[in-house]
This record gives sequence, structure tokens and C-alpha cells, in this order.
Amino acid sequence: SKGTERSKKMKTLKFISAESLVSNAAIARRNLPSIAYNLYPLLFKASYLLEQDEVIHDLVENWPLDDLNLGNLLGSTLDYQEDMRHWTCRVNLEACLTGLRDYVLNGSATYTKRLKVVNLTGIKDVEVQHCKCKKTLGRW
Repeated sequence: SKGTERSKKMKTLKFISAESLVSNAAIARRNLPSIAYNLYPLLFKASYLLEQDEVIHDLVENWPLDDLNLGNLLGSTLDYQEDMRHWTCRVNLEACLTGLRDYVLNGSATYTKRLKVVNLTGIKDVEVQHCKCKKTLGRW
């Protein structure tokens, strides 16, 4: 029913605020250093939903948490209940991978790396993409 479908896509005010921040990549990038670490997963999901590849790259490149688990990040959350693990958007996933590459290559003396585990499982490649770009994961 429409009511059930609508309730699955409800967004909290916190998620709507995250979408607002990441909708402008320049502002999000400029403010990233002052964002609380516990908001990174929320900003990641909002960026993924809006296909903000620059923001996804920067979030992953500066990931402040111990693990980055795509299945958990894109799954249903209290802030946005839609399960996005089937959104294997090529643009978003390439941004994740280049962000990881740059995370590893970043050699700043003041840069502390906490990331210990990266889990790219839990996402499901599907033939028809739900994202705006419609680019499938396909073969890499």
C-alpha cells in the first residue's frame, strides 16, 4: 500500500539536514573538518542518495571511524529507513574507491588514520539502477 511505502522512505530532520549540507559539494568539503565523526555515516548515506560523488570521495578519504561497511552504511537506518544496498551506482562506488585510494596515499604528518576494516560486501548489483545516472556497476 502507498502508506506503507511512504513510511519506509520517511526521513528524520537530521537526515534532511544532512542532505541539505551535502547537496552543495563546495560547502560540504569546506566544513568537513569541523563535522562530528558520528555524523559521517549519515552524511555518507545522504551523499549516496543524492549522488554527490565529490562529497562521497572526501568523506571516505577522511573517514574518521574504525570501519567502513557499505552494507551497514546503505542499509535501513533510523534516520532514513530505505535500504539502498541495491543502489550499485557506478558513480558513487567509483567515488568510494578513489576516496579509499586517497585515504591510503594521504601522507600528512597530522593526519591520523583510524580505518581498520573496509567491507564492500552487502551491496547487491542489480540490472536496473534506482539512481539518477542509471550507470550499472557492471564489470570493472
